[in-house]
Amino acid sequence: MQSKQKLKTLTYKDAVQVFQDEDVVVNLHDACQRLAEAHVALMKSFGAISSQLRSLDKQIQGVAPPLESRWNACRKDFADIIWQQRVNAGFISGRLKMFCNVVLPLTARNINNAGSHQIHENIHVLRSYMNISSDHSTLTHSLVQKSSKVSAELIKFHADYISLLTTRKGSKHEGDQLEALAQKLAEFEGLVSQIHGTSSNVHIQQDVDVTYLAIGALRLSALNSCPSIRAEGESEKRPKLKSRSSGSGSGRVSKVSHHRLAFPADLSNIGKMYEQLETAENEILHIHYATSLCNPSSPVSYLPSPSAPTSPYSLRSRSSHSTVTSPSKFPSSSYLNSTASSLPQITTLLTLSKSTLDALLCQEKLLTLFLAIWGRLRGDCEGILRWLNSEAEPDPIAVQIPSVLRVYLEAAERGEAGTLYASIADALDVYVGSVDEHMHGPESRSGGARTGVR
Repeated sequence: MQSKQKLKTLTYKDAVQVFQDEDVVVNLHDACQRLAEAHVALMKSFGAISSQLRSLDKQIQGVAPPLESRWNACRKDFADIIWQQRVNAGFISGRLKMFCNVVLPLTARNINNAGSHQIHENIHVLRSYMNISSDHSTLTHSLVQKSSKVSAELIKFHADYISLLTTRKGSKHEGDQLEALAQKLAEFEGLVSQIHGTSSNVHIQQDVDVTYLAIGALRLSALNSCPSIRAEGESEKRPKLKSRSSGSGSGRVSKVSHHRLAFPADLSNIGKMYEQLETAENEILHIHYATSLCNPSSPVSYLPSPSAPTSPYSLRSRSSHSTVTSPSKFPSSSYLNSTASSLPQITTLLTLSKSTLDALLCQEKLLTLFLAIWGRLRGDCEGILRWLNSEAEPDPIAVQIPSVLRVYLEAAERGEAGTLYASIADALDVYVGSVDEHMHGPESRSGGARTGVR
């Protein structure tokens, strides 16, 4: 049996070194590019599902509610979420760059010889920066809420579609598999919603620990190893990125991994939810694989075999905080009991299940990172403000220089960049540029097809 790996929390200086590690930077940039490509693939998949549902609607006309129009509404909502994510990523990148290029240098320049006037000017600049950043972070919280609603819509549609399929006469074992798939996807969505809710509360109520920010960024980088996202997001045209330790290529294994980092004690509940999320993801993939074996003509090349390695976490308990409410039942109809093959409907289901899981994975990792960035940035700004206010007093109170400023000054003496945020801002720029490149072409602006975001 393997010994349990010792986990560690990061000091501020450690975290800065993580975000300056070449392999971490390469993987984070590549993950942001893959994420944009995965969104393109998801929109194409959503379009294909719409076409398949159009054919099914002709069979159930007058017997069950139409599916295509309802799915297209989900499709439009998801496209709007992608667009708002792109906007939020641009806002966050801009605020991080201003913090690195304006706030920190201005504060550092006046640290040893600043008079009262310079300090108060610095305080004014910082307060203005914090107010604007707070407005932008509010937009992110609003996006998280909208994303949760869209995710719930996808899960409800998926459950209702399975309800439609299981009304036909068929194998009870296959019906049980489909119901298990609906149950596990609903549990997965519930976990994602709980993680976002807890992360939002952490951002509002307390400073976000630097280890939590590092874990969020490294988890996003782990999209490079996700079998489902990797297959959909693969692009032959994507340039290869260089890695110091691995020569060339993308998605390289770094010596820094989120599996090696420990959550601070006050955030351990989020760590447990991450463990549950990875366990649930593996369970969904295995149920999906078993369902595909019952329908060998369905495409399942992206799925792992049942013997594939599971999550590195040892947790095996299932989530109990969310349950599947009884999906709205479609009326039984004679066409479901006819001798016609149900393979097209099962193929649509497998595509729908895969797309729903991928959408939830992308939303959870990116939005959690957004929340962690805002929380850590707010904490750094408040630390600098407390120190400046103490320095502005006639008899300065002994307030320790905040870690964000101390690490920045130490790095500046060595001629290095000493911030958490520069590489994150660059990675978000990669995401924004990739979304614009792939989803703002002529087809995405033409309407009708709605393959793009706007």
